[in-house]
Amino acid sequence: MKRRFCLMALLAMFVPSVTHAAVTMSFSAGNVPPTAGPLDQYNFLSDATVPGGSAPGGGTYNSQNYSDNGGPPGQTFKTPVGATPYKLKAISLLAVGDGGGGVFDSGTWSLRVSSVAGTTLTPIATLTGIANLGSNANDKVEGWLSFSLTGADSPTLNPNADYAFEIFSANGWQGFDATQGDAGYANGTAFNSAGGARSFADATLGNLANHGYDRTFHVALSAVPEPATGLLALGGLAGLLACRRRSK
Repeated sequence: MKRRFCLMALLAMFVPSVTHAAVTMSFSAGNVPPTAGPLDQYNFLSDATVPGGSAPGGGTYNSQNYSDNGGPPGQTFKTPVGATPYKLKAISLLAVGDGGGGVFDSGTWSLRVSSVAGTTLTPIATLTGIANLGSNANDKVEGWLSFSLTGADSPTLNPNADYAFEIFSANGWQGFDATQGDAGYANGTAFNSAGGARSFADATLGNLANHGYDRTFHVALSAVPEPATGLLALGGLAGLLACRRRSK
């Protein structure tokens, strides 16, 4: 029994703890943006137009800014300069309230996070089957649609590196806000990959010449804490000390 206890204490020094959790969706009516932390990336300008004067429901806007577009609406961003990596905690987009087809009621949502090199996307997290809000009460209401990522669903991002996110809904459609021109956020741009609707079949930024603006978005980041192995080691050492005392 003593040997088994000591072995478990020793393993605690080396076996990391892994937590798995689901992505959760939420909706906050109104155009008050999320609170931005010092590491977060965001564009809070929201004139709901894109180059050429297209507004929700028509023209270029209709083909680039809805959750059923092909490819899905996305935005690139750059992580801050730092000595340690970051955890991606949440992604939020300002919905314009031009939705329908059960977009918030039935079906699921999908989210992809990729690293960016030139115009190539390398997926690091593809999260599908995200549970919907369960009500269409807000599909005609302007508000912030947020995806919170925790545990194993929260990817680790390198500092001072380029990344992108894309989303789509399995059912219906919802338009997302944007600001005309790229001045809102200097370290990224709106894009639509070259694939079809409701899929992540393509791994490029698509035709960026047709964009030149930013989505109204917020990416929440947190610095990766020092490895928790120190705490595990302390627990293991405490167990070994207990073993030693018992053996005396």
